Amino acid sequence: LGLSWDLAERHRLAFGFRSPIDVNYEGDLRISNAVVVPGGRIHTDMDSRIEFPTTLSVGYGFRVSDRVRIEANLEWLEFSRFEELNLDVPAALPGLNTRIREDWEDTITVGVGGSWEFAEGWTLRLSYQYFESPVPEVTYSPSIPDANQQAVTVGLCWRAGHHRLEAAYGRVFYEDRSIGSNQTAAYLGRYEIEVHLVSLAYGFSF
Repeated sequence: LGLSWDLAERHRLAFGFRSPIDVNYEGDLRISNAVVVPGGRIHTDMDSRIEFPTTLSVGYGFRVSDRVRIEANLEWLEFSRFEELNLDVPAALPGLNTRIREDWEDTITVGVGGSWEFAEGWTLRLSYQYFESPVPEVTYSPSIPDANQQAVTVGLCWRAGHHRLEAAYGRVFYEDRSIGSNQTAAYLGRYEIEVHLVSLAYGFSF
């Protein structure tokens, strides 16, 4: 659900709401070198269910001129719904942990961005965002190696007639995490993460 309100000339305020959803997953579980079964190989069905968060957001936009626009956004995410990850597997797999504690925490995301049409048909876009990590130290896992993040992006758009071509690059700076207390001893240690994002898009308007 979204609501956009033109406060005054050049000013706009927007609100957004995404309801929480539960998603059921079905797939295959394959394990090699398993000591609990003869031959060491397991292939069976596996189901799971994940609770995705409620999301509330607010954004403000200001048109500085016909060629320059800026905006700011704030988002709250109810990640505390994700208390544990349950794996539905046959009972014939002794020793497999089918209830994995998660205990994620609610977070906020803040960001600012802007666009500048510096020449006819050409637009430059810049943005900065800060993402708060929902993953506590005690349930941290390399399967979701999350940490507080700062993301900087730059994009360039070219328009001509019905055609639009866009290219963008993003650099995500993760805080290093030192995990000294965790429900799985094997996950203790220091984690360093780097992310680079590159995108290219083409659009045609009729």
